[in-house]
Amino acid sequence: MAFIGRIVKIEKDASVGDNAIILGNTVIESGVVIEDNCMIGKPSDEQMLKLKEKKQPLLSLKKYDEIVDTKTVIKKNCYIQRHSTIYSGTVLEENVVCRDYTLIGWDTLIGKDSKLSFHAQVHSWVTIGEGCRIGGFCCNDSALGNRVSMFGNLLHAYREYGGGRREPAPKIGDNVTVGFGAQVIGKVTVGDGSYLAAGSVVTRSVPPNTVVTLLNKQCHLSKWHGELKRIRDFHVRLE
Repeated sequence: MAFIGRIVKIEKDASVGDNAIILGNTVIESGVVIEDNCMIGKPSDEQMLKLKEKKQPLLSLKKYDEIVDTKTVIKKNCYIQRHSTIYSGTVLEENVVCRDYTLIGWDTLIGKDSKLSFHAQVHSWVTIGEGCRIGGFCCNDSALGNRVSMFGNLLHAYREYGGGRREPAPKIGDNVTVGFGAQVIGKVTVGDGSYLAAGSVVTRSVPPNTVVTLLNKQCHLSKWHGELKRIRDFHVRLE
């Protein structure tokens, strides 16, 4: 049986599976499907700290429900598959799909028609545009434009020991591909239409329409003679 918090709003034609937990000021719009064992509106670290300060036991879901004071919205026709976790304050626009074991942190925005798969981890204060495909790791405060395919890792530089601070994060433009295992590190910007090859490492900003391979090896698409250029040219002709 699911646990539904006392002020949760679930609209008509939404479906919630067994053992799902929905907390706080959460709105589930029509056509949403939430499969078994999902948690929606999970408290943020700050909210959990408030509960600990009250020195109350943490075992009761009702106590968790009481501390979630930020609004979580799952808009129309989203599909959240089993064992996924979405923290409080996050908004999923229409038609977002979260495959099994997806993790989304607090105060994050996922644009409509985006899909998260391969155990994607999208952390807190992240913005993801429309029509994206995410299968990697997005660190706190990272930002992705529209129609991004991101199957690598967006990471902080972590130049200081310890946590408890918000570091500058990567910013990814529109129509960018981040290949499997690619690492984008620190306060860098990746321009529109760029392609980061699988396994590449990016530690400095990338201009628009650039191919990156290995460690920061950059080449404009017009000068690239690999298979990628032929594929890109083919799609341009089709459009």
